[in-house]
Amino acid sequence: MTQGSTGRHPELLDVLARHRPAATHREVWGAGTLPLEFSAYLTTARVPDELVTSVRCIVTAPGGIVVCENRREQHVLPGGRLESGETMTEAVVREIAEETAWQLDPQTLTYLGFVHLAHLGPRPDGYAYPYPDGVQLIFGGTARSRSVGVDAAWTDTEGWELASRVVPPAELDEGVLSPIQIPFLRRHLDGQRRP
Repeated sequence: MTQGSTGRHPELLDVLARHRPAATHREVWGAGTLPLEFSAYLTTARVPDELVTSVRCIVTAPGGIVVCENRREQHVLPGGRLESGETMTEAVVREIAEETAWQLDPQTLTYLGFVHLAHLGPRPDGYAYPYPDGVQLIFGGTARSRSVGVDAAWTDTEGWELASRVVPPAELDEGVLSPIQIPFLRRHLDGQRRP
């Protein structure tokens, strides 16, 4: 299905109408030129693939949760864009390996929901991504090994993530995470506690 006369995808609008966000946060990207509203949806509802801008994953590794650090923030949602011909699962596994060196077990991936990115300003010239709505799919998964030592320094192969480390759940500081990450982190940890 294509976007309606409002420029918004009817299938996405239907999903948004049926669910309430667990958290909402506003931020400006693009050197102050791209105002966005991020909304976290904890749901099994699928969204149109053509609106997916990236796939992200909360990673459980031996000893805890993988926490990444880049120039802007600390976060628990490493991931990135799909490459041509990749499935969502293949993209998540590849992105986690590139950004953290952890090798995800694809059989452990669980769909936790999505982040809706609503553009609050006009479409920038040459903007190549879905507009006015984009979606990041959020997964949880388990990594059992790392291509370098567990405590070895690692920088994202594309240079975005500067470091990653494993933090025991009891030591995670939600105060340094964006409000959008927290509902997904809690849902993932709740799933890890179930037998």
